[in-house]
Amino acid sequence: MVPDDDQEAWRNRKGWLSTNTFIACEWELRVAFVYPGVEGSAYDSAILYMSQFLSDIPSGYYGLADAGYGLDPKVLTPYRNVGYHLKEGGESRPQNLNELFNLRHAKARNAVERVIGILKRRVAILQRLMECELTTSV
Repeated sequence: MVPDDDQEAWRNRKGWLSTNTFIACEWELRVAFVYPGVEGSAYDSAILYMSQFLSDIPSGYYGLADAGYGLDPKVLTPYRNVGYHLKEGGESRPQNLNELFNLRHAKARNAVERVIGILKRRVAILQRLMECELTTSV
């Protein structure tokens, strides 16, 4: 439950009260890092910095993030205004190095999307509103 005077911070872009969770995974679909419980109104990049995840990335390694994240020396994001999603362009091949980077970036970053999909299927409560009395949820 969120107190009435604090609800706006927990309201997401769709108008629901919610929490955000930052999840990082490895190529083998193993969850490597979880930072739950952030206000629903928080931006992805703000959650990344709150989580301190970047301080755990060794030198020479990088995290992959979508275009919603800002630039950071330890985070690789796709080129803006360049084809990005796997379905864009259908059967066409990348036309330049930026498109090739974005295609490979999308394929690699797809691992975390798959992990989130698996979690939602296995833990059904993640897909709907939790309706219970405060006394039973504490």
